[in-house]
Amino acid sequence: VAAGSRAAAPAAAPAAAQLQAATARATGSSSSSTMESLLRLAQSQMAAWETRRVLACASLPGSVRARHQAVLRVSPGVSVEVVGAAYRRLSLQIHPDKNGGSREGAEAFQMLRAARDALTSLI
Repeated sequence: VAAGSRAAAPAAAPAAAQLQAATARATGSSSSSTMESLLRLAQSQMAAWETRRVLACASLPGSVRARHQAVLRVSPGVSVEVVGAAYRRLSLQIHPDKNGGSREGAEAFQMLRAARDALTSLI
């Protein structure tokens, strides 16, 4: 599980560098404060985006198990540890406290918990 999370970190570095380079070209500077403000903006919108993505999984065609896997972004046949890690990662973004206590955030968090419970009981 930890190895998978370490593998995702290097991919973020090139993306951040590309964003910084694009920002520098657009603004004519390479200011780290501009980069920091863009990153803060992107991070502030991530929780709302993940919330909408989880809610949209409810309308996916297919089995309930496939929808649960889509909610958690896991492949069929994964271990309980992978399901748990996916739940923890997403719960940090989708938790209602991260979404200003919105009704959508609470509903998405309930869907996330239900997906985790269902998939861990089936494994």
